[in-house]
Amino acid sequence: MKRLILASSLLLAATGALAAASSTVHINGVTITLTDLDLNDGIAASATMMHGSQPYLNIGSASFDPAYSNDAQAGIGTHGASQLHADVGTTFSHSSATIAGQPSIVGYSSIALEGAALSSAVGYGEYGATAAPYTAMNVQVAANTRVTVTFDASIDVATTVGLDAAGNAERAMGRILMAFDGLDADGAWVIDEQFQELVAGYRVDNAGNVLGDTLHWDGQLSVSFANWTGSDTVATLYSEGVIGGSSVVSAVPEPATYGMLLGGLALLGVAARRKKAAC
Repeated sequence: MKRLILASSLLLAATGALAAASSTVHINGVTITLTDLDLNDGIAASATMMHGSQPYLNIGSASFDPAYSNDAQAGIGTHGASQLHADVGTTFSHSSATIAGQPSIVGYSSIALEGAALSSAVGYGEYGATAAPYTAMNVQVAANTRVTVTFDASIDVATTVGLDAAGNAERAMGRILMAFDGLDADGAWVIDEQFQELVAGYRVDNAGNVLGDTLHWDGQLSVSFANWTGSDTVATLYSEGVIGGSSVVSAVPEPATYGMLLGGLALLGVAARRKKAAC
């Protein structure tokens, strides 16, 4: 930890405030609601998981400083209730992902994704992460039943510089996708899809200054499928959380600052290697 603090201090002293891009996606609550569309048919509303899926995550981190380095990890749970977590990092970026698997028609109870990238005069970073069921969930929906799935979720994205004088841009993205599809009473394919995405880049103020951007969203996303027929039918449910971004290469420093820059990067590299060796 002391090495990381010293390394960061050297970089900041050499370059001023580092440019940065960051993203977070959280799905904190999952609610499944069943509605009986015909109270007189004697059939209880139900939705049963036919083909379950293990939780899945895939994350990556890369730095160009000036040589290319990367760290990545992918994982699939051994069963539907598996809990997965992964962290990866390089000199100028990191990503982390957590998914709590659940044997339900959704496939999980929560997702948390976080990522960030820095840049200075000698390098920059990129990050990305995805968490979802490994395959779509097949759901048996009883006759005259509507199934509604609701997420309580939030997305935060931010950049600090946005765009530099050379036209290099920062980007931070967070996205949640939900889709519920199947055949309606007439045999036609129908889909209910919800898509929430935020992308932070740069903005220009009233004085013409180029600035970074910060965006936030929180609320609920819902999708539903209704079986209006008198017999069971099969629908498919899929959802995912995704983040990604990169920072911008900053202006070249004065020659006198290169020593501090290289010293800071060297210490960060040592700290990253020690962390990886300890895992």
